[in-house]
Amino acid sequence: MNSVTAFSLWPTPVKWVRCCCNTPPAFTTENLEKVQSTLRKFYDYSKVVELRHKSWSENNEQLKALLTENRASDVLIDEPKFATSIRQNWSPGGEIFYFRAHGRNS
Repeated sequence: MNSVTAFSLWPTPVKWVRCCCNTPPAFTTENLEKVQSTLRKFYDYSKVVELRHKSWSENNEQLKALLTENRASDVLIDEPKFATSIRQNWSPGGEIFYFRAHGRNS
């Protein structure tokens, strides 16, 4: 499996991400289970999850539990903001701080 570089704001060496998962668009029980199943398959690898729809941030407690239980970090994305865009906290969510310049300010 190829790795991609993650940008680290810590004074430690850059961490390597072995898996970057894009999630299904909306938060549903079925989609949560799909993401959880994928994360479990990569449990021993460093991984990040890219969320885009606001329904994921509206279920923040379940999302935090999902990421914590599966040793995953969320991706901070710089994207055009729409009514359906995820609401992001500009702080690390996990061991890896992964920033994706997606187009708005890149």
